[in-house]
Amino acid sequence: MNTSKIALYTNPDEVLTLTPSESIISMFEHTDENGTLYIPEWPYDGNCDNTEHFYQCAMNWSENAAENVVSEYRFLYAALEEIAKKWDSINSDSDIEKLSPNLRDVWNTFLRDFETGGIDVELAMDISDRMETIDMVKSVAEKIKNGTDISKEEFSFYNNCRGTNITEKEKAIYNAYRDAIHADANHRIGNGIAAYDVVIRAKRLCRLMSLKAPEIIINNEANLLAQAIAIHACCKEMKTVDDVE
Repeated sequence: MNTSKIALYTNPDEVLTLTPSESIISMFEHTDENGTLYIPEWPYDGNCDNTEHFYQCAMNWSENAAENVVSEYRFLYAALEEIAKKWDSINSDSDIEKLSPNLRDVWNTFLRDFETGGIDVELAMDISDRMETIDMVKSVAEKIKNGTDISKEEFSFYNNCRGTNITEKEKAIYNAYRDAIHADANHRIGNGIAAYDVVIRAKRLCRLMSLKAPEIIINNEANLLAQAIAIHACCKEMKTVDDVE
């Protein structure tokens, strides 16, 4: 694997020290003459294995476009920071109406609840949690099958949770929920790769700010938001790969 080709790459025990704006510029500078960019796969709650994966992105951007992405990120970050200061006092539609027009627009675009078409969100989240548990059980089972040492905690988790299941009807409910929130994200910020990631990262970042999370955690989430904004704005195609030659 040629790590010099991968923007934002760090070893597993390292922390990304770039600012979000620097991350966007690094992505642009690592885009080759064919428009190909490699970045590390974004972390998701359902990522269960320890294998490194990367996104291979077909980018269509110029230096000016990269600078526009930086400006878009900075504008959004500043608005989220202001909203975070007011988070605990926003409890109703009337509270949202008291925000400045700019902040109200950001709230309605990035922070309000997703439209789910009447699907029970709590049920969808329960199904999602069980799906994640099933994936984690499969990961531990694979280690056992391969003779890999596992911890007592992993063995206990495997024994307690290996009976977790979801029905075909529940799968259909979750898929409909997922399709609905992705469609809503596209409606809010425009169709494109990573529209959902932009919205969900903005929501997470604002909440972390409101909770006064440690700066390292806020910077990490801000970096992921910046990457998502760049991909949404300038990526034509993205696929996951296991290696970069």
